[in-house]
Amino acid sequence: MQIEKINEKYVKVQKKKKRKESEKKRKKSEKKRKKSEKKRKESEKKRKENEKRKESEKKRKESEKR
Repeated sequence: MQIEKINEKYVKVQKKKKRKESEKKRKKSEKKRKKSEKKRKESEKKRKENEKRKESEKKRKESEKR
């Protein structure tokens, strides 16, 4: 009887640890995902700005030729 109670307690503690670990991993991966998403948006924004700049430069050169 005593051994069974001890075993139950041990199992509960192990489950709790495992749950905590998985929660920690989930949070870490969520943070990583958000970071990469932010980075992607930044690069997309820079790319668009670069395109606009090139386009305006091209138009400026066109107008200078005339």
